Amino acid sequence: MTVEGMNPAYTALGFDQAVRTALKDTELPRGYHVEMGGEIEGSTRANSALFQFMPLAFVLMFVLLVLKFNSVVRPAIIFLTIPLCLIGVSVGLLLSGAFLDFNGLLGLLSLAGIIIVNGIVLIDRIDIERAQSEKLETAIVTACGARLRPILMTTLTTCFGLIPMVLFGEELWFAMGIVIMFGLLIGTVLTLGFVPALYAVLLGKKPVSSPAQALPEKA
Repeated sequence: MTVEGMNPAYTALGFDQAVRTALKDTELPRGYHVEMGGEIEGSTRANSALFQFMPLAFVLMFVLLVLKFNSVVRPAIIFLTIPLCLIGVSVGLLLSGAFLDFNGLLGLLSLAGIIIVNGIVLIDRIDIERAQSEKLETAIVTACGARLRPILMTTLTTCFGLIPMVLFGEELWFAMGIVIMFGLLIGTVLTLGFVPALYAVLLGKKPVSSPAQALPEKA
């Protein structure tokens, strides 16, 4: 027997939890059991497929960064910036009342990619400045000043582009827009302070590679 129900006061996850709580103390006859389907079942399958290959994707990205920088520490610094965006995501979800559904998880993965790109651009510029300056502090300050405006402009244009998704995307795209927008805003600000500081601590006494291996100036 299939029973269907909808409640405008609940999300699918909240409704599922409410039903499970109500059925917790219900004694079913022998041979009978309850299975949850619908949106919860589809979401579970989609999340399983999503997370099945995600570790491999991050490993491949890390390997590519190691090959690009010829270093393990620099990619490690870049990947350590990813958790910073979770601060912005948490703030956005709390303020908006959105839920981290499947589309929100996709937005979180997209956000991680953007934060990684910001870290690559910033560290690459620091390496270029270190090759031209004798003082580490001078190189870091110069590099951050040179990359500040491009990174902030990219962040702001991305957030402005997400406004229609947040305002008119309804429930389907609302969580994704909130996750990317708030995560990118706060994550970018934190990255601009976190990456240079961690670079100075971990790489301050190590020689920098030739600037010929760095990214082009327009990257």
